Amino acid sequence: MEILPWEDKSLKSFHNRLKERIYQVRRIGKISRERGYGWEKTLLRRIKKCSGWYVFRLGYGSNELPDLLALSNIEETIMAIECKMTTGNKIIIPGEQIERNLRCLEAFKKYRRRVCVLAFKFSRSKRIESGVYGGRELKEYYVIYDRPLIEGEEVPEVTCTYEGGVPNLPSIKMPFQNRIILMEKKNFTQ
Repeated sequence: MEILPWEDKSLKSFHNRLKERIYQVRRIGKISRERGYGWEKTLLRRIKKCSGWYVFRLGYGSNELPDLLALSNIEETIMAIECKMTTGNKIIIPGEQIERNLRCLEAFKKYRRRVCVLAFKFSRSKRIESGVYGGRELKEYYVIYDRPLIEGEEVPEVTCTYEGGVPNLPSIKMPFQNRIILMEKKNFTQ
């Protein structure tokens, strides 16, 4: 007697394992996106608190806009900010994402200083293996992608590591970093 596919227990078992794996992958992807959105919102709140700065969250999964757009009319500066966060030891930003930020900045020629900022955050919890985390120091890196956009050439991906940051790109002091230092000094002297 022939066993029909829906009656085969090994096939049912395989199907159930496959459904569980698909669920896990989707859940991990959702958690990863939520962390990224949280990092964007954190930067947005920090920049909003800076006098003379305006910030807009544009990411929302769009393929054509940077995650954040920050501007200061006083300093005549605009920043297209790409935000990435991980629990691992390395973050890679694809060249296409950097290129979209550079193209966005081309529309703001009235600003004296137009900057493509890559903001990296390495979480306090380090992923050791799937579902297993350990503690470590939180690190944030802010760098400027200072290479010109050349038609016909691909923008290379940028890699940031937990230990070394991005050695081949210059760091940038974000507007809120001065404020944090001043607040720490004020709290320290009280």
